[in-house]
Amino acid sequence: KDHNEVSVVGDENEDMKLFKTRLIAVLLEYGDKGVDLSNVSKKWKQVWPDVKFPNVTENKPGNSGKRKKGQLLRFIQEHAGDVINVSREG
Repeated sequence: KDHNEVSVVGDENEDMKLFKTRLIAVLLEYGDKGVDLSNVSKKWKQVWPDVKFPNVTENKPGNSGKRKKGQLLRFIQEHAGDVINVSREG
């Protein structure tokens, strides 16, 4: 009997393949109000205590002055921007 197999395409490691799914789980813990960007990694640790949040710091020349929150925002938008909404409050 023939059957088809479906797998994830790409060379990302297992943790990055699951990043989007895990991030959604973190956000769902906090309902419609969402989570402040500065608290995402802290909330991640509460939901996934055995899974380290990915390193979002870009080690590129001339990048030392960029804000950590901005790097986190870009990382999340790049890896999960198709399934989450980032909005400004206040």
